[in-house]
Amino acid sequence: MEDHTSYLQAKLKDIKTAAINDTSFYVFADVRRIVTKDAITQLTAPYIPDHQHRKLVEDVLEDGVRLFCILFLMDRLDLLQPFLSHDVRDSRLPSQEVELKRIMPTLDVSSFLDLRRQFFPWSFKGNRRHLVLPDDTVLPFISEEFMDKGAGGTVSLVTIPSELQDFDQQQDDPTVKIVRKCIKPVANASATKTMFDRERECLELYERLRHPSIIPLLGSYTIGESHNLLFPQYQMNLEDFLKQEKTDDFRKHVTLSAAIADLASAVQAVHEVTMRSEVRPLYLTKYGFHHDIRPANILVSDGRFILADFGLAYPKPYETDRPPTITWNPNVGHYIAPECMDRYFEHQIVGRSYDIWAFGCLLSELVTYIELGPDGVEKFRKARETDTYYDLPWGNGYFFEANPSGQGARLKREVTMWFQSLVDSSKDGITPLLIAVSKQMLTPEPTQRPTMAQSVSHLKFAHAKHILRLATLGIEEVLSKIGQPRFELSATTERELGLELRKLEAFGDVLGLSSPLQLSSPYFAQTEYADFVTKTLEEIPASIQESSASLPGPMTVWTPAAAGEMVRKVRPLKFVDESIRKSIRELCESLPNQETLSNFLAKGSPSTLAIATMASPGESLRVGESLDAFPDMSLKGRFQQLNEELSRQDETSRGRLKLKWDHYELQESIGRYHHLATRRGSGDSQGDSPMFLIEWIFFSQFPDGESAAQRSQRLFALVELLHFPKPRGFRTLECLGFLPPEEDGMMGYPLVYSFPSFNNCALARPITLRQLLNAKLGDYSLTLGDKFRIAKAISSSLYHVHFHDWLHKNIRSDNVIFFANRGEDGMKKATLVSGPWLIGFNHGRQDRAHLLSDIPSAHEDEEIPLCQHPSYVYDKTRFEKNHDRYSLGIVLLEVAYWKPVQEMRKNEKSVNITQFRERLLSKYVPKVAEIMGDNYMKATEACLNGHFTSRPGEDGLGDISEFQLQVVQALDSCYVG
Repeated sequence: MEDHTSYLQAKLKDIKTAAINDTSFYVFADVRRIVTKDAITQLTAPYIPDHQHRKLVEDVLEDGVRLFCILFLMDRLDLLQPFLSHDVRDSRLPSQEVELKRIMPTLDVSSFLDLRRQFFPWSFKGNRRHLVLPDDTVLPFISEEFMDKGAGGTVSLVTIPSELQDFDQQQDDPTVKIVRKCIKPVANASATKTMFDRERECLELYERLRHPSIIPLLGSYTIGESHNLLFPQYQMNLEDFLKQEKTDDFRKHVTLSAAIADLASAVQAVHEVTMRSEVRPLYLTKYGFHHDIRPANILVSDGRFILADFGLAYPKPYETDRPPTITWNPNVGHYIAPECMDRYFEHQIVGRSYDIWAFGCLLSELVTYIELGPDGVEKFRKARETDTYYDLPWGNGYFFEANPSGQGARLKREVTMWFQSLVDSSKDGITPLLIAVSKQMLTPEPTQRPTMAQSVSHLKFAHAKHILRLATLGIEEVLSKIGQPRFELSATTERELGLELRKLEAFGDVLGLSSPLQLSSPYFAQTEYADFVTKTLEEIPASIQESSASLPGPMTVWTPAAAGEMVRKVRPLKFVDESIRKSIRELCESLPNQETLSNFLAKGSPSTLAIATMASPGESLRVGESLDAFPDMSLKGRFQQLNEELSRQDETSRGRLKLKWDHYELQESIGRYHHLATRRGSGDSQGDSPMFLIEWIFFSQFPDGESAAQRSQRLFALVELLHFPKPRGFRTLECLGFLPPEEDGMMGYPLVYSFPSFNNCALARPITLRQLLNAKLGDYSLTLGDKFRIAKAISSSLYHVHFHDWLHKNIRSDNVIFFANRGEDGMKKATLVSGPWLIGFNHGRQDRAHLLSDIPSAHEDEEIPLCQHPSYVYDKTRFEKNHDRYSLGIVLLEVAYWKPVQEMRKNEKSVNITQFRERLLSKYVPKVAEIMGDNYMKATEACLNGHFTSRPGEDGLGDISEFQLQVVQALDSCYVG
C-alpha cells in the first residue's frame, strides 16, 4: 500500500507542468498513463467493501480518474465512494464551493478547487468562439517568448501541449507554438474592450473568407481585464524579411511576384466582403479598409505574404453611395499618404484609397528588394529622408512632398529617380511592370488612384507575363540543346516543340502578355480566369524541367557505345512537347475569340515557321504537314491559324457541319423551337449521347440586302460559334451541326445539340428555368448557392457571346435549360443532373453594322416584350449588347425572387412597359439585396440600367470589360458563407 502511494505521488509530481502565470497543471493523457487499474485497486481497497470494490474501480476508470487523483493528493480517498454515490464524475465535477459543501460538508473545499483547476486546465479544443474565462482559470501556456510590442498590444509566442489544443492537427510533437496578442490597455477598461471587440470582429469576419493571404484567427479569450487573440506562428514579418537575403522560399522572383499579387487580393477582400448572414436569410455586404499596411504588419511564411494586424480596420455596412471613411490614425512608418494631414498637421478623413497608397509604397520596396536585396531597401529608405514636408523643415522618409500651402502634392524627386534607376538597371522583366503598378497606386490625388480590384488585375497580369517569359525561355533553351549532341535527333520532335512554342507565343499575343509596355488586359478583370492562366502557365516550366532533367553534358570521348547511351539519355526530349501540350492546349482553348488567336498564329506563316529552330536549313514546312502539327486545336484553328492562305473558306471542312436526316429521329416537342431526337443509325454525330436536342432556326423572311449566300454564311457562322471548343464559362451545349431542309419550302434549319455527359442521360429530360420558376425551390432541392450558380453561369455565358462579337437577342428564362432525371411522378420531384445551359440562338447574329436579324421573337410571343429593353423596337432601332444585358437583368431578378417576371407584371398592371422597367428598378431591385446580397443587387441593377461605358484606350472592349467587372465578377464574389 505504502509503495503504491509513494510511487504515484512521485509520478504525479514528475508530470506536473508549470504554466507561465505562476500556476501548474496536469495533462490528462500523462495522468491516464500512470494511474493504472492496479494502482486504483490497491489504493482504494482500505475504504471500499469487497463486494463494491470491483464496480468502484470500473467507475473510476470510466469517468473518475481526475477525481481519484484529487482525493489521493488530498489524502481523502475515503470520500471517493460518497462522491460516486452522489453521481459525481469527472464530467460532472462541481466547480462551486456551495455545491461541494452540500455534498461533502467535511471537505477542504479550497484545496479541492485548487487541485480541480490543475487537473482541468483550459483546453483550446472545439470551441472557436470568443471565450470569457473565470479569473482563476489555468491557461495551458507552458512558455512565452516576447516577439513585438506595438500600438495595439504585446505579441508573444506561447507554447501549448498538443493534448490541449486543436489549432494544429499535426500533433507529432508534444507541444505546439502559437502567437498570442494581448491588447494594450487604453484610457479605461471599457475603451480597451471596445478596441478589442472591433479587431476581433474584423478578424472573425475575414476568417470566414478563408483567404490564404489573410491571417486566420485561431481563437480569442478574455480573462479578467486581459483581452487576447490567438494566431498561427509564422516565420517572420516583412520588415525582418527585407533586412535579410532571400530565403529558399523566395529565391525565384516568380515566387515573389505571385506572393505580391496574392497579398493585393487579400487587401481587395478587406475592402469589400459579401457573405451570408448567419442569423437571417439575407446577404451582408461589408466595406472597409485595413488602415495600417506596412511591413511590420505583413507576415511571411512558406512563400506567401500574410496580411495581419487589423487593429485599425473598419468594416461597416455599405449604406449609402459613399464608401466608408474614418479620421486618419497615425501609425509607425513612412507610408503616410498626402491626404492624411493638412498643412497644420490636423488629421484628415481617409478611406480605402489610403490603403492603395500604402500598398504602392510597400510594392516599391518589394521591387527594390527583388532587384537589389536588403542593402537596396536600406538605400532607398535613406534616399527618401529629406526635409521637404509642407512648409516646415521636418526630416521624413515619406514618398511625397508638397508646396508651402499644403497643396500640389507630388512624388519626391528622389522616389521618381529611384524608380527610373530600377527600371534602367532591371535584371528581370518583372521589375518595370511592378514599378508601373506602384506608380499608379502612388498617384497623389486619392480619387485618381486605381481601385484595389484594378491593381490586383494589373499585378496578376504582370505575374502572368513573367511566367510566360520563363515558359518561352524554357522551351527555347530545350530547342537550343537539341543540336548539341553529335548525332541527329528526331526532326519531328524539333518541329513539334517549335510549334508548341509558336502557339504559346500566339496565346501571349492575344492576351497582351507579350507586349512589354501593356499593363493590363480585360481578360484579367475576371479573377477566376486570371488564376487559371497563371496556374496553367506555371505548369509549363515545371514540365520542361522534369522532362529535360536528363540532358547530357559534353562528351569527351566519342564512341558508338557512348553515342547509343547518349541517345537513350536524350530521348526524354521527345516528351517535352507532349508534357507541355496539354497546358498550351487548355490555354488556347480558353480564349473566347479563336479567330483572334488564328490571326496571331497567321503571323507565323510557313516561311516563318521553317526557321532554324523548327526545321533543318533549306527545309520548308509544307502546308500538309502544318495542318497535322496542331492536333490539339479546333478545326477553325487548324484551317485559319498558319497563314493567309489557310484562312479561306474550306467547304470540305464546313461540310462536316451538315448532318443527315436519316441519322436522327424526332421525338416529342418541348417548346415552340425545340424537339428531342434519338440516334437512328450509327450517325455522324461526334459523341456517344443517345439523346439530342433539336433547336429550329426559322427563316421567315430575308432582311433587305441579305442574299441567300449571306444567309448561308450567317448560319455557318452561328453553327461554328456553338460547335468549336469553348471556355469553361461559355455554357452552351455542343452543337454537332445542322440538318438541311428535307423538302422545298422548308424555311428552317434544325441545329443538333448533344446532351452533356452524365450518368443515365437516356433517362434525363431538359427542363427550362421558366419551368423551375413556376415550381418551388424545394421540389428540385435548389439552395441559395444553386441560385448563385445559375446567375453566374448565365451572365458568364452572355459575356462570352458578346466577346465573340455576337448578340443573343433572346435572353429569357425559357432559353436557360437544365437536365433532370425523372422522379416517380414524372418531372415532379426530379433530380437536376446538369445545367444551366444557354440555348435559344434562333435570332442570334454577329454584332456587325451591315447584318440584320430575322423577325424577332417579340412578334411571336406576347410575353417577350417583358424581357426586352423598352427602347428596342424592331425595324426602327438596332439591337445592341445592352439590350441583351437588360434581358439578363430580368432573368437575374426572376432568380432572386424565384418567380417569373410575368408574375411581377401582374402586380403592376396600371403602368406601361417603359414605366414597368422603372418600377422594377425602384421597387423590386432594392429588395434583392436582402435576398441575395448587395453584390447581386448591384449586378442586377447594372444590367437593367445598361451603363457599361467603353473607356478610352480599351480597343473597343471597354463596355465588355465593364460588364465583366460590374456583373460577372460581382456575381462571382457571391457565395454562401
